[in-house]
Amino acid sequence: MRSQLLTPAAPLPIVSAVVLCLALTGCGQGRPDVLRVTGTVTYKDQPVPNLFLNFKPVQGRPSWGYTDASGVYELEYARGKKGALAGKHKVWFIVDKPPPPPGTMKATTDTPAAELSATDRKALKEKHGTEEKSLEFEVSEDGQVIDIAIN
Repeated sequence: MRSQLLTPAAPLPIVSAVVLCLALTGCGQGRPDVLRVTGTVTYKDQPVPNLFLNFKPVQGRPSWGYTDASGVYELEYARGKKGALAGKHKVWFIVDKPPPPPGTMKATTDTPAAELSATDRKALKEKHGTEEKSLEFEVSEDGQVIDIAIN
């Protein structure tokens, strides 16, 4: 019968795995900086309800918002996560058929941007209805208010 000498397993593989995980995650430093953003959208000095906003950063995941009856929006980054990435964003609007606000089944009225005339909806779409015709805003602090006045 052969006897075997039992020794504790060397901790090197475990230590190596922990070091590798920390290196890959940057000890939590790699998470995006998502900041809460709210504001009001006005067109010709009047609030615009039922307007869908796109906030697209230079790099990273976009955010979106949907104005309520008073033209007020709050950006969403992901389901259950409010805000937008820090940095510069291109901002444009969907005027014709915006999707419903998150957590609801339909828009607050049957007509998107209902308080605007058909002429004003068309003008708003032509001014800032695509990424190519977007506005630019900087998201720089948590709780930031970005009011968007379009004339």
